Amino acid sequence: MDDLALWAEALSGGKLLKRESLERMTTPSKLSSGQSTKGGYGIQIFEEDGKRILAHGGGIPGFNTYLLSIPSERLQVVVLSNVAGHSPGPGGLGYRVAMKALGKPVEDRKAMNLDPATLDEYTGLYRFDETRSQSVFREGTKLFAQGTGGDRHEILAASRDDFFYRDLDPRIHFRRDAKGKVTGMDLQYSFGPADETGMKVDDPGLNLSFADALASEDQLSGAVLVARNGKVLLQKAWGLADREKGTSITLDTQFRVGSMNKMFTSVATLQLVEAGKLSLDDPIGKYLPDYPNKDVATKVTVRHLLTHTGGTGDIFGPQFVKNRLALKEHGDYLKLYGSRGLTHEPGAQFEYSNYGFVLLGAIIEKVTGMSYYDYVRSRVFQPAGMTSTDSLPEAESVPNRAAGYMRGEGGWVPNTDTLPWRGTSAGGGYSTVGDLLRFVQALESGKLISKAMLAEATRQNPRRYGYGFQVFGEGRSRSYGHSGGAPGINGDLRVFPELGYVVVGLANLDPPSVSRVVDSLALRIQVTQ
Repeated sequence: MDDLALWAEALSGGKLLKRESLERMTTPSKLSSGQSTKGGYGIQIFEEDGKRILAHGGGIPGFNTYLLSIPSERLQVVVLSNVAGHSPGPGGLGYRVAMKALGKPVEDRKAMNLDPATLDEYTGLYRFDETRSQSVFREGTKLFAQGTGGDRHEILAASRDDFFYRDLDPRIHFRRDAKGKVTGMDLQYSFGPADETGMKVDDPGLNLSFADALASEDQLSGAVLVARNGKVLLQKAWGLADREKGTSITLDTQFRVGSMNKMFTSVATLQLVEAGKLSLDDPIGKYLPDYPNKDVATKVTVRHLLTHTGGTGDIFGPQFVKNRLALKEHGDYLKLYGSRGLTHEPGAQFEYSNYGFVLLGAIIEKVTGMSYYDYVRSRVFQPAGMTSTDSLPEAESVPNRAAGYMRGEGGWVPNTDTLPWRGTSAGGGYSTVGDLLRFVQALESGKLISKAMLAEATRQNPRRYGYGFQVFGEGRSRSYGHSGGAPGINGDLRVFPELGYVVVGLANLDPPSVSRVVDSLALRIQVTQ
């Protein structure tokens, strides 16, 4: 904390930047429309009683932080927490500490109860701009808000139309028309008046107008499918599979799926658990007896690998770049990374680990005597009818596989020089929107793993990650799936088992090209049920 306070003092005191540069950094930027924002160069900027406040927060699963500086008062407030989701959040706590230090009154938030009928008046979809929306939905006597691409959070009533988040700092004011109908919401932050206004969408039904708008601006190139109870409701493709040849994307185009492969690896692993060939709580050394690092071999379990809690680290970095085309099999990854130690004690925390899923691929190969690719092809893809899904090497011709494009100087450029030799059990294969729907149908029907095992693999938990599946929400609106992303690669799958919906999006552009479309459709599903 001392270091961050010293940094903020040095910045505002002119020790790190010249006065002109500091002024540019801490002046709110403007949009092309002329509207002023609350962001400078890498910093948030607020005003309170004529005083400029500089701030920034940070957070990953298990950590939440905030730094607030009022240069004119030489006041620095630092909040560091190793717990996510507490109330008030670091921003609200920092603000309260700052106001107390300045002798200002601090609002004490108290909740009141509203009956379900009143809460239903606020439910719906609120659009802030072309890319951001908030859904508000009720579960029992609780009201929740969820933004595009974000988590859901409970909101509590301070009065009839004024709410606050249980675990976040902004306040919400719902606006009504002359007839008393709720027509919009204002997000009010700790500093200053309402600065974001969302209009309630009269008909939040499912449509692809958002995707059409992104595609028209060359911000989406891909395919999206929405189904309910096995019936396809919406499906459409946009953009080019190969920009040099002018080949259009169709619903049969195969896209690289990135980390979505982890779902297939999870299913393969759980099949072996159900067959009695693996145990979730066995150390990986039981199946990989020659594994170089004995700490990893004896402490990390199969369950740890599935849940990203093993401390096994990542595969991406300088070594991957150097050896990218030499890493042809899962064993090659183990030779390169197998001697390194743990990043944390297994089970102590969640830390996303691509290498952990590479280890699962190696275990599958050891236990079955088959290559990982042959196993998932015969035991996952074929039973599900997924004829367009695989992980053939990049050097092999796959006629319907789209080229990937990442942002570069002057526009979209091929991502060829970033791709691995071939996909692995951690990610990098390819599929179609139709095949991913077939995967879900086989999964939900019990054809791939038992329904009891699927329920355990997708059970809600504080980390929002089960056994190779991301998990979201609770109750009827709960969902599971997985996203994938890398330069020139973006995909997302959301399954709503209680509501019967499946949303699939795949794209050959950088994230969040199609993920935000899937997020938008998921929000609409929640508020229309």
